[in-house]
Parts: sequence; structure tokens; C-alpha cells
Amino acid sequence: MKKSTPLIIFLIIIIFNAISLFSSLSINDSVLLINFYVNLFTLDLMLLVVLFLFYKYKVSIFDPVVFILTIYILMFIVTPIYDILNNKILWFGVNLFKYGVKGTLIALLGFCGFIFGYFITYKYKPNSIIGEKIYSGKVYQYKNNEAIIISVVGWIGCLIISMIYFYLNMGFNIVYILGMGFYGNIDKSITSDIALGSLYIFSYSLLPFSLVYLKIGKSKILKVVMFWMTLAVHFTMGFRFIILTYLAGIIIMYLISNNKKVKLRYIIIGLFISILLIGLLEVVRGDIRRGSGATLDMFSFKNSVESVFYNFRIYKTYYGVIKAVPNQVPYMYFDQMLIYTLVMLIPRGIWPGKPGATGIEAMRVGISEYAAAAGQAYPNLGEFYYSFGILGVVFFMFIYGRIAYYFKNKFLDRKNDIMNIMIYSLFLPANLQLLIRGYLPSNLYFVLFLLLPIVVIKKITRVSVSN
Repeated sequence: MKKSTPLIIFLIIIIFNAISLFSSLSINDSVLLINFYVNLFTLDLMLLVVLFLFYKYKVSIFDPVVFILTIYILMFIVTPIYDILNNKILWFGVNLFKYGVKGTLIALLGFCGFIFGYFITYKYKPNSIIGEKIYSGKVYQYKNNEAIIISVVGWIGCLIISMIYFYLNMGFNIVYILGMGFYGNIDKSITSDIALGSLYIFSYSLLPFSLVYLKIGKSKILKVVMFWMTLAVHFTMGFRFIILTYLAGIIIMYLISNNKKVKLRYIIIGLFISILLIGLLEVVRGDIRRGSGATLDMFSFKNSVESVFYNFRIYKTYYGVIKAVPNQVPYMYFDQMLIYTLVMLIPRGIWPGKPGATGIEAMRVGISEYAAAAGQAYPNLGEFYYSFGILGVVFFMFIYGRIAYYFKNKFLDRKNDIMNIMIYSLFLPANLQLLIRGYLPSNLYFVLFLLLPIVVIKKITRVSVSN
């Protein structure tokens, strides 16, 4: 962080506060006004703490704490301010801001837990900063030919499994997927008596196998095919977080492996493209899934920005959890985070009586029957609070901070190892999903299938170590 950066950011904070306070003059509801002031004060406090710690420890732009706290603050603090100022109050027809102040203060405690967990053993390594001398520790070498074979075979295997899932569950054929839903048709007569939902998880591993080949593979044509097919599979399903993880992972891998400095204009361009991509998927994914033919009539930058805020509005579901738990709905404890995580991947064809997903009751009581029926999710704080209350939020955010620091210390600070770079390049953007969707049974397997293929290739193909 340059010496002038804190001053610039501090000036931006002052300007933002001035504009927000002026805009708040139009707020007539006392509950909303209190929420506004509490969120604005909390935002200032968080940003000042972040500025101090980042400047003190010389935090790199690629440190996970930068990305994680950016998403965290945008979701729990900035978006509520935006919604109050723009009168976007209701969520499934319900006003939940009565519980907003408590939600914001709990989010502040979670922020403190994460900060403490991350920085408690933080060690600044000047030779690990992007643009300077790279880490001077052990250098691992790999059998590239073996790594290439494993990545191609693994990618093909996961693609076949994904295609089976798409065809038998949704009627998608190869033409429809290659055309990303804009070309071809789906076969709505296709049905399967076997529950194959868990097969979709293998599509996550298309990302790491593809990333390995993109970095060390030799055939440009195969690289294009793997990239396009990986992108097409997830675009057809409309899962934005996977596409963003994949594209961001490729860019991060390039920047870190080539020791590139990240300039502000590139960050702005990247954010602009990400917003457009989110907006595009918001417009077309419903039509693609239904096979009715995607159109771009509603696509615009303004609608894309609104789509981004809509995804961050999941904080309102978190408010709904606070409303219901524990006064009307008891804590889950480990029912979801441990027990259902263990049984989630067991197919219903093997276990017909497998229980359904837990953690829905708070949605029914805290928001509405419709929200529960729609499978409305909550962010990570919602799961932590639903499980163990305020102490659960602080404790699990502390653990999250420790995990984030582990990845920084284990992979980012040892980036002369190409496999470490690949693992870290996927882990960093994957945190978007871990923050905005608090559902450990799904998130754990997402991370495992995202990172384990590279870990396995690393173990199998490593041949020597030098200093």
C-alpha cells in the first residue's frame, strides 16, 4: 500500500459520509433512520480498522483478507445503506429492518472475530509482495507430462459425468450446452427415476483440471476447447459464482505467476466486466433452464448493477434468521454444519429415507412460507447465528480468519510453486460463495471438488525439491 493511499481512501470516506448524510434527510421512518446511522457508523469503524491494519502489515492486494472483507462489508453494511436510501425495504413482501440494528452489530462482532483470527499470527514477508522478489523458500518441480495427462483425463471424466447429469435431469444435450442455451433445444421427455442431483458436484472439478492444462498444457486448440466447455457447462446452469470463480482464477493465476502489479484501472475494468456478466446471467439463466430460448431484451448496465445489489440483499434473509432464532425457532447446533454435511452426498437411490435439508424453518417463521418454499438462502453469518447464536458468529468468523491466513501463508507466500498458485487462484474468488451462501453441506464439497484435483496432481507428480 502506497503512503498516499490511506489519505486518498480517508478522503473518499469523508465524501461518502457527506453524500449519505445529505441523502438521509429524506428518510421519514424512525426505524430506517436508526438503521442508517448505525450502518454508517459501523462502516466508518470497519474501514478505519482495515486501513490501520492494512497499512501496518503492508497487506498485498492478493491477500485473502482484502477480498473477503470487501465482500463482507459490501453485503452487511453498504447494501443496507443503499437500500434504505433507495427505499428498497421489503424482502418477500416483509420489512425486516426492525432486526437490522442487531444484525449490523452482530456483523461487527463477526468482523472483529475474523480480523483477530487472521492477524493474530500475521507475518509480513516483504519478498512475497506482488511486483517484488518472490518467496525464496523451497521450490518444487513436477512431471509436467504426467500432470497434463491427469488433468485431461480428469477433465474428460468430470465432463462425461456432468453431461449425464444434465441430460437425465434436465434434458440438456451437448449442442444445447455448447451453444450456452442460445442454440439447440432440450428434450423435456427425458426423465430419470434415479436421484442424480449429487452428480452435478463433479462439474466443479472441471475448473481445476482445466486450470492445470491452461497453465502447463501444450495444445492451444485443446486449451480453447477445455476453456469453452468448462464455461459453457456452468453458463448453461446459470451459476454465476462458479463462472466468476473460474474467470477470476485464470486472471489471478496469470498475475501471480508472472509477478504482475495490479493497477487501479485494471481493477475497475475487471469490476465493470464482472457486473455485466452478473447482469447477463440474471437475464438469461431462467430462459436457459426452461429451454425457452434466451433473449437479451432486459440486459443493460443499470439492470446489471441492480442484479449485483440484489445478490447482496441476502443480508435481509440474515435479518429473518435473527428475527426467528432462538425466540421462535431453536438453534440448529451441528444438525446442518456437521450431520447434514456428512449425509448430503448419499444418493436417495441408496437411501430413500434420507432427511431433507435442515435450516429451512427459520425462513418460514422469520420471513414467509413462500421464502421457505423458494429455498431462500442466507449468508454465512446466518448459518453461524442459526447454529450457535452470537457466540457462533464470533467463533466461526475467527476460524474463517485462521483458514484464510493459512491459505495466504501456505500458498500465496510460496508462489514460486506453480501448483500453489493454482490452488490459491481458485480459493480466493471461491470466497464469494462462502460468504453469500451460508450452507456448509454444499460449500464444503464445493471447495473440496474445486481444490482437491490440484492437490492430488501436486502430490502425484512432484519429483524434487530445491532451495
